[in-house]
This record gives sequence, C-alpha cells and structure tokens, in this order.
Amino acid sequence: MEMQQKNPKRQRSDSRTRYEKYKAARCLRDVKRLGGSWADIVWDFERGYSDFGMTAARANFADLLERRLDRGISISSAAMVGDDGYVVASNPLGHLSYEESVRMDYAIMACEHLDSQSYRTRRLLQRALGNQSLEEFAHCCASRIMIPEPLNVKEAMASEHAAEWREAIQEEINTLAKFQCFEKVPRSEALKHGKLVKSKWVF
Repeated sequence: MEMQQKNPKRQRSDSRTRYEKYKAARCLRDVKRLGGSWADIVWDFERGYSDFGMTAARANFADLLERRLDRGISISSAAMVGDDGYVVASNPLGHLSYEESVRMDYAIMACEHLDSQSYRTRRLLQRALGNQSLEEFAHCCASRIMIPEPLNVKEAMASEHAAEWREAIQEEINTLAKFQCFEKVPRSEALKHGKLVKSKWVF
C-alpha cells in the first residue's frame, strides 16, 4: 500500500490531522493503528490518495518468478528444422506480419505502462475513455502506429530492415519461378517482338 505524501485534505480539518498521522502507513493495519478509520480508508482509496496497484504488481511478479523457477521441463520443442533445411521457431505469434508484430509489441508496452500508473491516474483515464477499457485503449493507440514502407528498391536496401526486404524479394522471385510465371529470354530476342514493359517493386 502506498499513500500520497502531500496531504490532500481540507485545511484545519480533523481528517487532515488524521491523514498526517497515517500517511506513512504501508498496510491497512498501519492506517488503523495510526488513527485512521475505515471511512478514511474508503474515502482515500476512492479518490486515489492510496494505491494498492504497485503492491499487487510486486506480488504478481514474485508469484510469476516463483512459478517460473518451479516449472518443469517443457516437452514441446522450441524450434524444428523444416523440409527446406531452415530452422522454424514455434512462435505463437508467428502468423503476424511485421507491421502487426510491431503494433502488438507497442500494445503490450502500452498496457505495461498503464499498469504502472497510480490508481488515481488510471481512474481519471478510465473516466475520460468512458466505455472503452484501458487495454482496448492501448491496442487502439498501437493500431494507429504507421510503419514506414520503402517506395523503391533503393530505399528498401538503405533501410535498417534491408536483410528482411532482400529476403522478401528473393522469396517473391522464387515463387514466380516455381509456378513458371515467366521464362528468361535474351534482351535482343525480346526486342524483336516489340517494346519492353518496365516493372517496379511495390513494398
């Protein structure tokens, strides 16, 4: 339990005097022992003066850590080798595109950030959102993130994801060749049949 240290109660009131005594409390028992009443506890919690969120988060983390240490050895493989000889990871989010996986990462980070906020902050935000939950709000914000895509091959090869773009280009060429969508002919031979039509990579 964490109490707001700046006294929010009205000047020269009994509740302000009591709050000064119990604001150092770390649990409900401390509040009672230091002169606070159940009415004070409820009033402070409803207005965000006290927060149980961080304590709960620490308890959840401790529980997760304990479960992780006590877990058995998994019998499911982390990865396997496919028919083409490449390693394939057993990733539950593997069906997502690059853009979707980036947005999912941002949504998870947004949810974690919201969870780290005080009860009062979360309550104010929830009031502003109306019927939408904080988790829905996080995913909604993440879905608006625009992933810049290159306009041409030069931009693709100059980007930080050049290796992925190169791999995607090669995969596309391999697919077209596999289904015999074209056949290679000398340029001089092709020109005998008319003008050459230019092509462009669209990312």
